[in-house]
Amino acid sequence: MKIIIAALPAAGHLNPMLGIGCFLAELGHEICVYTGTTMRSRVTALGLKFHPLPEAVDFDLSDINARFEGRAELSEHDQVALDFENMFLGAIAEQDAGLQKLLLQWPAEVVLAEGLFYGVLPLILRNHEPRPTVIQCGVCPPPLPRMDFGSYGSGAPFTDSPEERAHYRDVVAPMVRDLLAPLQATYARVLSDLNLGEPNSDFLRANLLNADIFLQSGVPAFEYPAGPLPDNFRFIGLPPQPPAPVDVPAWASDLDRYRRVVLVTQGTIANADLRQLLSPTIATLGNDSDTLIVATSGGRAVAGADQMPANVRIVDYIPFGWILPRIDVLVTNGGFGGVLQALSLGVPLVVAGTTEDKKEVSARVSWSGVGVSLGTDTPSDEQMADALGQVLKKPAFRKRAQALAEEFKRYDARVALVEALEQARARNASQFI
Repeated sequence: MKIIIAALPAAGHLNPMLGIGCFLAELGHEICVYTGTTMRSRVTALGLKFHPLPEAVDFDLSDINARFEGRAELSEHDQVALDFENMFLGAIAEQDAGLQKLLLQWPAEVVLAEGLFYGVLPLILRNHEPRPTVIQCGVCPPPLPRMDFGSYGSGAPFTDSPEERAHYRDVVAPMVRDLLAPLQATYARVLSDLNLGEPNSDFLRANLLNADIFLQSGVPAFEYPAGPLPDNFRFIGLPPQPPAPVDVPAWASDLDRYRRVVLVTQGTIANADLRQLLSPTIATLGNDSDTLIVATSGGRAVAGADQMPANVRIVDYIPFGWILPRIDVLVTNGGFGGVLQALSLGVPLVVAGTTEDKKEVSARVSWSGVGVSLGTDTPSDEQMADALGQVLKKPAFRKRAQALAEEFKRYDARVALVEALEQARARNASQFI
């Protein structure tokens, strides 16, 4: 099959899709990756074909604030609104136009897009057949309707209390709808401009509800109780990871010399100030003779790196597949992919993060009992000491993380992907009957 993989040019969106692309290429499928030019070398290094997004939506998401003047001064809500206006909903028409041109040049049978790539919606909603089957892969927590009426994106904890559920339904939900109304209006306008009619859902669930097949990273035990799942929806566990050469660091043997290993990461975008998580971790465990602290910098310089305690190791990048089985706790800013990788191996967590989807990830970590959420991007030394103390000393966190690891074993993303392509093949054939 010819398969187009479509993703926003951000590591958290693209990397899971590249892992999927490499797996499908190994099976003999032809893969073309449709994303931003900042990711060209990343794509081609894996031996995959690259095709750029149209220039107007070819964003460099490594520094979003530099792209949109004044963004850094906005409130969290206004930053999210600006991002959706420009990079998600506002990019639909250009992403679609580029995809149509690509399909004329390279007629694919399947378009496999990450779950926040809205540019596939026009392909579905035009209802012009024959067309490629559209499969979307959820790389963020899924916006499934919660049984407690909690609003997606709020980070509100799941509740069994009738009083709190009534508050979510009658007070919080209307407030959230009002806050999101301008973005829903943008979504409606974009569809209207493309002659695609009225929206058949809110914009948050548009991809999930309209895709021919929706494959969600993760397992049910990490998600809140929800109502009946859409017919097109299924969990797939941990997606295949892109191959990463393991350059074993010179200090690799130190992992065996310490009783405990703590890995600290702030992801690939929210790492402008690496002291946010590393400094309070060092304040808690620096010079602890039993603990090795490993921190990833994402290639950024770390102030005072040459003056760190003897039990601290800082690296630009380190393959999670190599390091995660060797650690006792992951301290993270809540990136969904990294959290799932840790849980698939039974590693408990300390999570900080209140931006993008991280508020939802952090809330799920607390609710599922696999770690402690700090509830802030910039924890104090005292907050970090308390969180690490709980996770390192209370066996319940590791026990819950290991229970989730057992559930991950019951899901095989590779099998799910092969089955989805068989469904796509059957759907495509039916268009000609």
